[in-house]
Amino acid sequence: MTAPTLNAPFALMKASFELMLRINGTVLEAQRRWLEAGARCADESIEIAETDTDQVAHADGWTRLRELPLAFGGQWIDAATRYLQRSIETAMTNQTNVLTGLQNAAAIWQDECAQALGRGATTAPLSTSLNALFAPILAGRESGDGQGAAAADAPPPAQAARAKPRARRS
Repeated sequence: MTAPTLNAPFALMKASFELMLRINGTVLEAQRRWLEAGARCADESIEIAETDTDQVAHADGWTRLRELPLAFGGQWIDAATRYLQRSIETAMTNQTNVLTGLQNAAAIWQDECAQALGRGATTAPLSTSLNALFAPILAGRESGDGQGAAAADAPPPAQAARAKPRARRS
């Protein structure tokens, strides 16, 4: 086992920043897909509205003008169906891509942290590496006052004194 170097805190901080940026990139990519889907729906709605306006402008009599609402309704129902389908496809794509992006970001972060701690990513899980890094600190805490970890779990003396019931004076 190799010990962490003095560069380990820098490498760990850098790995954490990179993790945040990778997660941010994944979220921004999902946002971009939603914006693109919304833009396509808006463009399509504008085209339908322009077509409807053109048909009204070129209506040559009451008969044609009376038939237009039926045509308009069909176009808008078709468009709404396409919008719904596009939204479902975008949601499914985003869910898959965000999950994959988060998994990749976490795996890269774990590898970078393992390298920063002086271990190969495949030699031990990250938790083992962190335990090895903090073992000297925890050992010093336990042996500092001779009471060990039991003292850490006990309430402070002032709190313990308050917790004792007091006898009533008559």
